[in-house]
Amino acid sequence: MSLLLLLHLYSLSLIGKSSLTLALFRLIEAADGYIEMDGVDISSIGLHDLRQHLTIIPQEPVLFTGSLRFNLDPFSRHDDSELWQVLELAHLKPFVSTLPNELDHHISEGGTNIRQECLDDRCQLLEGSV
Repeated sequence: MSLLLLLHLYSLSLIGKSSLTLALFRLIEAADGYIEMDGVDISSIGLHDLRQHLTIIPQEPVLFTGSLRFNLDPFSRHDDSELWQVLELAHLKPFVSTLPNELDHHISEGGTNIRQECLDDRCQLLEGSV
């Protein structure tokens, strides 16, 4: 089953952003009722499996020290062709092609030496299946 859940919660107060996040990641369990994602009650899924398929995308993009490849695919789940496909969809393939070492280009602390848009590519790789 695949799930694509995109929640864009603005910083309005008192709308339950924290409560929703806690419930989706099952840091708190529902006292009553259930949360269903893609037709599956999330309480029936192991915590590791559930959390592995959920991602928080921060409002401020963050890049980590390491390779571009690591920043796009931190768990090494995708091959080069998938990484290049995502870069192409984000219109970053020409830019990355010009980098020394391309996908293995070193990213400095905070990503000061590369465009922060690469964080969006990581999101494209997430399949979001439960």
